[in-house]
Amino acid sequence: MTTPDGPGPAVSEDTALLLRLMVAMQERDRRHLGDVFHDGPIQDFTAVLLSCAAVRRSLDGPAADRIRAIEAQLRDAIDTLHLPPPVFRPGHDARSILGSWLARRVRGPLTAELDARLDVGDPAPTRAQLAELLGALELLLLESDPLRPAAHVAVEITTGADGIALTLRVTPEPPPAALGAERATAERVERLDRVASVLGAQVSEPAPDGSWSASLRWPAGSPTCPNG
Repeated sequence: MTTPDGPGPAVSEDTALLLRLMVAMQERDRRHLGDVFHDGPIQDFTAVLLSCAAVRRSLDGPAADRIRAIEAQLRDAIDTLHLPPPVFRPGHDARSILGSWLARRVRGPLTAELDARLDVGDPAPTRAQLAELLGALELLLLESDPLRPAAHVAVEITTGADGIALTLRVTPEPPPAALGAERATAERVERLDRVASVLGAQVSEPAPDGSWSASLRWPAGSPTCPNG
């Protein structure tokens, strides 16, 4: 690993293509799950909910109260099955896409705490460029710890006339006692070196607490980040 100095190296065209395909598959999968839930369990629970309401209207006292409690449980289950709308949906601008992705796909699955700084200038990045950026971010965080979310992640994303720059600072969760800090650090270095070589990213050596940072950029005028 090397210590990031400046915005980092540029992602290659081949890697950008793979990142776009990875994110497109995620979005398609979420749309498919949304359709499956809507046409399957949500419809079934709604039918049961209506049946419960019909039965409750014929009851009173404790029996009616018990049916109301069941109805409330069914409504909670239906709300849980409703997935958020796709991030790359029509009408979402670059800032909305970045903010939604970080809030729904990074905070929670990939980190317990997230600080994000977004500086979206002109010209705004295309959706293809956003997919490349977000795919690279996910891969780096996944390789930091494939099994557990990080304790804290700070993300800085800058877009504009000079292109797109990503800076990432990560504090992982402490390793399990059986693994040991030294071994956990060595394994993390190996994983991050491997994914950094694929992405073309600069990744720092982990600090004593296991924290590390990375940087990557898409320069204006490159095949993956054209001007205008």
